[in-house]
Amino acid sequence: MQMYIKSLGRELHKTTHSHLKLNQCYDLAVKQLNLAETFQQFLNKPELVNPIFLVEVELRPTYLFYRLQFDGSWRNITGNLNYMDGDYFTAIHERLALLKGKIKSESLILDGEEHIFPEPNAGYRLGDKHLSFKTRVIFKTVPQLTPDPQQLREVIASTEDKGVNVLSLDIYGKFLIKPFHEFQQSANDKIVYRHEAFSARGYLGEEASNDDDYMDELYLSAFSSWVNFVKNGNTNHYVDYPTTTLLKDLKAQHAKLRAAYKLNF
Repeated sequence: MQMYIKSLGRELHKTTHSHLKLNQCYDLAVKQLNLAETFQQFLNKPELVNPIFLVEVELRPTYLFYRLQFDGSWRNITGNLNYMDGDYFTAIHERLALLKGKIKSESLILDGEEHIFPEPNAGYRLGDKHLSFKTRVIFKTVPQLTPDPQQLREVIASTEDKGVNVLSLDIYGKFLIKPFHEFQQSANDKIVYRHEAFSARGYLGEEASNDDDYMDELYLSAFSSWVNFVKNGNTNHYVDYPTTTLLKDLKAQHAKLRAAYKLNF
C-alpha cells in the first residue's frame, strides 16, 4: 500500500496541493485512502454516497479475476464476487483513474506469479496471457433510474451522421454519444454499455431515429447490459451484435432484481 500512498501524495503535490510540503501531501494521501476503511463504514456513512468503485483485473485467456486490496496485493475472486474486508474501494472517481495509471506502470503478483500490463498498442499472440482492467460499481441502494428508450431516440436524432461516433450508456441510466477519439481518451469506468462505433452510414440522425426496428434493437442491447449491471456491477460492456433475449423477459428480470436488490458483496 505504501507505493499507492507515495504515488498519490506526489500527484497531489504536483497538482492540487502544490502549496503543501511533500510530507504533508503523503499525510493527506493516507487520509484519502482511509476515507472508507471497511465496507460497513461505507454502508453507515451518509457522506459516502453512491456509487463506489472496486478495482479488478482480468487475466486472459485464463479468465481469472483479481481484486485490489488495501495493502496493495490482489485477491483471486474468480467464482466469488462477495466483498471481503481488505478489498480496496473508493467513492472518488478521480482517485480510481490515478490508481489505474500507477498500477499499469508496475508489475502485479497474482497467485504468486508476476504479470505486467502490455505496452499501449502492443500486440500479443493468441493464447498469450495478458491483463485487462475491470471496474465494478456498487450502489448502496438499487439504481433508481432506468434507461429511457425515448432519450435514446433523442440522442440518435440530435447527432449528426458524420465521422466515427460511439453510443454508450452510463451508470446513471443516461445515453451518450461521443466522437470516437473523445471516447477513447475519456475514463470509461462510469460506462455500463458501449456499442460498436458508428461510421457515417445512416446510423445517426433524424432519419435513423425514426426507424423503430433499429431503435428497438439498440435499446434491447443496451437494456440487456443494464440488467447485468444491476445484477453484479459489471461496467464497460462492449456490444457489436444484437441480443436475442426478448425485452419483456429482460424487463421481468430487471423488476425481480430491483425488488430483491441487496449488496451481494
